[in-house]
Amino acid sequence: MVGVVVLNKAQLEILSKDVYLHEASAIQNIKFKSESELVKYLYDCKSNHDTLLKLSDTASDFVQEFKGDEVKSSIARDIAEYMNISCNLSLQTVRNYTLRIHYLEKIKSCSNSLMEDLRGLSANRGSAIELAQRATNTKNAALEFAKNYKSPVYQTFSKQLKDSGVSYHALVDRYHKKLYPYKSFKLLTEPEKFERDSYPQPHSWREDGELRLGPRVFEQIIMASGCEKVVASGTIRALGAGGISVIMFSAGLMVWEIFSSAYPVEAAVRDSVMAATNIGSAVVGDIAGAAMAAMVGIDGVFATVAGIATGFLGAFIIGVFVGELLDMIFASGGKDTYSTDGHKAYVAIMPDGLALARQIAH
Repeated sequence: MVGVVVLNKAQLEILSKDVYLHEASAIQNIKFKSESELVKYLYDCKSNHDTLLKLSDTASDFVQEFKGDEVKSSIARDIAEYMNISCNLSLQTVRNYTLRIHYLEKIKSCSNSLMEDLRGLSANRGSAIELAQRATNTKNAALEFAKNYKSPVYQTFSKQLKDSGVSYHALVDRYHKKLYPYKSFKLLTEPEKFERDSYPQPHSWREDGELRLGPRVFEQIIMASGCEKVVASGTIRALGAGGISVIMFSAGLMVWEIFSSAYPVEAAVRDSVMAATNIGSAVVGDIAGAAMAAMVGIDGVFATVAGIATGFLGAFIIGVFVGELLDMIFASGGKDTYSTDGHKAYVAIMPDGLALARQIAH
């Protein structure tokens, strides 16, 4: 069985509580330097659970708010479905709860933007059509990410990348240069990183003089792996800042999953990174170094992103800064050196939300 299990509201709340209880138990086993630090990590863990429950309740209430309006009720249902799918994604694809804090903030921002726009929608038919399309595209993008998670479709592509020795940066750079040969990945806007629709390149103009919409950097990698298009062509900018941010983050996680899935992780690697913090916190560089020493063929970027995003057999690098750090790595295409000096983190075994969701669904 592949893909995220899209649970309903009641099931989602059960999953959120199960994940929270497992996480809280794992946090209490960490050797923190002080009681106040333990309290802070437990508070953030509980905050995740509370945020998710509030998003779920808000989605349900939002549908009821427009129940008597034929036009707005349809848009409200799409927005609510997006929120439900995204909450499922956050619990089942982001096992690192300190990273999920970052992800939920993006989901909340996107959801609030959609809801505010619907509440302020004028009687203009064109505005209603535009918002309806935006809500549908946002929901469908979330569905595609859910459907493609851990798909066997991209396993062959991932193995080919591993066998050829391609690094994460080299992979992103390869597709970036095909689309934007004269512009560094770091300087691309978020829409350009995901969709090429504004930066003219040689042969990017049609004979009638109109700019031809080209493929997208991240989505080209996703599609090259065998997965389907995530967002309809030419629509990424219409999703707004909130929609673009959450989709960029989801796409970054998916590209990483595609790239790294062919790399087997042995118990020795997990034990090595856990040992790096067995007497307290450690800087991220030291934790990544422990992974590199135990796992042949990986670099610092791999060790860092794997530790934060996909883990080493369930062991994750947890810290209040991991979301921003991952954003930096995704934004640069994995090229730039980034300082982790002073960024202390811990390593802990995090629960498998996907496995728990499947138990609840059956």
